[in-house]
Amino acid sequence: MMQILPPAEDIASEAFISQANESGRSYLTYLGHNRDYCLEQARLCQNALDDYLGIEERTVIAVNDAAEGGPQPGL
Repeated sequence: MMQILPPAEDIASEAFISQANESGRSYLTYLGHNRDYCLEQARLCQNALDDYLGIEERTVIAVNDAAEGGPQPGL
């Protein structure tokens, strides 16, 4: 996408190729940005899930402890 060769050696062909190669570079930059954005969103979702599961696990442990020891204030 960034190494297009001109079909001829005239001014119009050279100008077209220059713009086509620049467009290819811009597109690859755009794709890289979107890849990084998606990876960051996946990381944030994983962190949220990990936090949720950690809280859920602590809650289950607290409920199980409360059931075994009878009523406890604050639970």
